[in-house]
Amino acid sequence: MLGLATLGGGSASPSGAGGGVSGGGGGGGSVSIPELERLTALNEEVTQAEALRLGHEAIYRLAATENPDLISSLGSSSLPGLSSSTVMSQGNGLDILNSLREQEAAARVAYASAETKYGPKNPHLADIANQLKSLHDQIQNEIAKIKQRAKNDLVLAQQNEQALRSAFEAQKLVTSKMNDDVVQLGVLMAQARSSRALYDILYARLQEANIDAGNSATNVTVADPARPPGGSYMPQPTLFVIVGLLGGLFLGTGLAYMLESLDDTLADSFQVETVSNLPVLGMITFHRMDARPREGALATESSSFLVAPESATAESFRSLRSGLTLSGVGRKLKVLSITSALPGEGKSFTVYNLGIAFAATGLKVLIIDADLRRPRQHALFRVAREDGLADILAGLKSFDDVLESHPVEPNLTLLPAGRQSPLASELLGSDEIGKVIQAARERFDLVLVDNPPALPVADAIIVGTYCDGTIGVLRAGRTSRKALRRFVQTLARNRVHILGMVIEAVDMSASEYRSVYGYNVESYYGEK
Repeated sequence: MLGLATLGGGSASPSGAGGGVSGGGGGGGSVSIPELERLTALNEEVTQAEALRLGHEAIYRLAATENPDLISSLGSSSLPGLSSSTVMSQGNGLDILNSLREQEAAARVAYASAETKYGPKNPHLADIANQLKSLHDQIQNEIAKIKQRAKNDLVLAQQNEQALRSAFEAQKLVTSKMNDDVVQLGVLMAQARSSRALYDILYARLQEANIDAGNSATNVTVADPARPPGGSYMPQPTLFVIVGLLGGLFLGTGLAYMLESLDDTLADSFQVETVSNLPVLGMITFHRMDARPREGALATESSSFLVAPESATAESFRSLRSGLTLSGVGRKLKVLSITSALPGEGKSFTVYNLGIAFAATGLKVLIIDADLRRPRQHALFRVAREDGLADILAGLKSFDDVLESHPVEPNLTLLPAGRQSPLASELLGSDEIGKVIQAARERFDLVLVDNPPALPVADAIIVGTYCDGTIGVLRAGRTSRKALRRFVQTLARNRVHILGMVIEAVDMSASEYRSVYGYNVESYYGEK
């Protein structure tokens, strides 16, 4: 049942200085291997257990027929395992069954004799019939017991065979592993012998080389004598400097061109008008003021009009206000939606300062913070965010309950966003937003709606349909051409009227603006 060529013979056994391991066919004597002996013993036990199980299985099949003649014949059978079977050793074996069958045979003979002698209607026949029936039941009962004992023997033999087979398989794995180890050991020993022989050869040659080197004298010859150059050499620093400058100029120009070609962001009004096909309503210069709220800070810190009214940033908002006034803002355009393509474009700062710019002219201005996800106007106004537009849309507050006046500019009022709601689109999509905008239109001269970005969410599109026009805000050097195109296409596809674009954080000191206007804008307005 096994193929242990290595362990069973001496062809691949390891050998060394102290002897070796070989099988019975080797010439150096045999060595006892416990693993092989254990495997051989288990193999014999499995064979015996299998034969015993087959014998018990044959006994059980005979008993399962419930034929008394076949079962009685087991006593004279030569089946393997019959001598150790409980069918023969327990319950008096087959003696009771044979005795009952003899009594049954005698009763049948008596029944036949009485029937012939006295006739079929003799009362004595009924007693004999009852005795036959009782004997038959006892025989069937005894057969059932024999059958159960045969079944128990079969189950026990099967379990014993299975246990021996499991032990045999486990021992076979151990022996196979040992066989692999012996083969590997033989390979390694052969390699060691080969390496040792190679080492001896190399060491002998090294000794010979050392002896030869000691015996030979040093012999140095000049292969090619040195010759002086034909002429003198003088370094040329001027040429080196010129070559370095030209090389640096070439590399710098190429790098600048490559960076410019890879830059997809918009930087000036010409690029914005070309990509969007919309007019640029205004350019807000880069401002360095921090619009984030700080504890104890005044609202004036958020507006260039109130902190530095003569700055370039304040003047750029005045220019934007003038352009919007000429286009009809405050008369036919009373409700303006202000949004951007992506977050971080500066739209909330633009809405806030534009509201102050219009309020400074005497108009009653209302800013509605419709960004229910990330509102910013309450932070710019330095007011609480507890109640606002979300509460009105949910029917919890009225329009007048949530209005907040500006602490410095009396003509400016804020309708905060209110508590943050996970259902912002559902609240803005209801009819209540139209009622809120209509109420604001009737009570104020100008309404500026601060909407969330149009590309990530659809809130700006929903609110924009209730407004007279929409102004897009983008940040110079950050908004890409692809984002602006998608922004314009999204609003146009949903029939939102776009008045134009406002560019935030424009660097007016850049060369392109100097070349157009001929002076430094920041220096002109007195900013450092």
